[in-house]
Amino acid sequence: MITPAGTSIDNPTSAAITASPTFTGTTSTAALTASGLITAQANIQLGIAGTISGVLTLEGSTSGAATITAPAVAGTATNPVVFSNAISIGTNTLTASAITSVTTALSLLPASSGYALVKASGSPTYNFIVQNSASVNTVLVYDTGAVTFSGLITGTAPTLANPDNSTSLVNSAFVQSHNHCNPANVMISEEFIGGLPTSGSIGQNGWYATTIGSAPVVSGIQGAYPNFGVIQIATAAAATAGQGGSISIGGISSSNTLLNNLQATTGWEIQWIFKLNQTTTTRFRAGVDTNATILAGYTGLYCRYDTNATYADTTFVFESSWQGVKTSVDSTIAVDTLWHRVKITSLVAGTATFTLYSASGVVQSTKTLAISIATTNGVIPLCLMITDATAQVSCQLDFCSVYYPGIAR
Repeated sequence: MITPAGTSIDNPTSAAITASPTFTGTTSTAALTASGLITAQANIQLGIAGTISGVLTLEGSTSGAATITAPAVAGTATNPVVFSNAISIGTNTLTASAITSVTTALSLLPASSGYALVKASGSPTYNFIVQNSASVNTVLVYDTGAVTFSGLITGTAPTLANPDNSTSLVNSAFVQSHNHCNPANVMISEEFIGGLPTSGSIGQNGWYATTIGSAPVVSGIQGAYPNFGVIQIATAAAATAGQGGSISIGGISSSNTLLNNLQATTGWEIQWIFKLNQTTTTRFRAGVDTNATILAGYTGLYCRYDTNATYADTTFVFESSWQGVKTSVDSTIAVDTLWHRVKITSLVAGTATFTLYSASGVVQSTKTLAISIATTNGVIPLCLMITDATAQVSCQLDFCSVYYPGIAR
């Protein structure tokens, strides 16, 4: 170690020491320590130009250390100084353009507030993140003046993939796209409140009862929260295997077509809320079909439970049919006599997504199938209830809805 002539590094009060001495080399003795501040007339320089970047290491009072590291090319103002830890600057102003890269969220406000501004990699995009506990709920992205918004403070933004999200705002795109007054949308909703239990007068929309072998018995059922309007469709008391009936909007067949072109379009959905009154000798389907007179369905999409030997279902099954040729996928949910909701929708052209929900609205199963319905086939919503023996079987229906968006008219 080199010291100015006549001075001693061991004497911190020496006048010569305070005259900015230069130290080089290494020492085999104990490390130099100091209490209080170490100051310089101009600056403190760390690192060796052309050899190693300067690093300022700050020891934690309890444990660990934080570092501030200079970039290799420190003379270029846009090359960032790297901080190993998050930086908390309280409520002071931070210029977003000064941020080029961070690996940990840079706190703009006290940590408890959960706000952060981070610079995304690549293009000059800045994300303002509102954080709730450990999960990020809201991201406001701005880039050269354009502002986009991802997520809602109350939850995840609804999309066609998740239209059941109850956190949507009243003026959200989802609500606007589901506007009953918009001629670009077809929307039908049936609560089965009112009307008469006779064919052509069932529910608010005048559903038809169609006989398959022996006339079905349709009756109103006293609803109870949350299933208010309920109808029951049962096979006749004397019905034999393969007999029963259906209820549908549009009557016997798709001559009164409600929907078509399901195979080539997306965004549409059909929903049913139903419950079986038994789990034996039952041939049940709820969905859409081109014909209401075929006991096992003809051309359509359904949630199925069919105990006939052809199918021998023990679980709810999702089915796609084309002129009686069927493909299916097992929901894996064991059949029961509780309320369920099934939603059939299309997020990708040519593919139907089936979702089965419990009585409380919990998703139980989601599966996909290719849509077999030709683009020219018109379908109607219907429910089939057929007995597989000489025994009366029945189901109850609480709700049906149809939504078909994006029609140019």
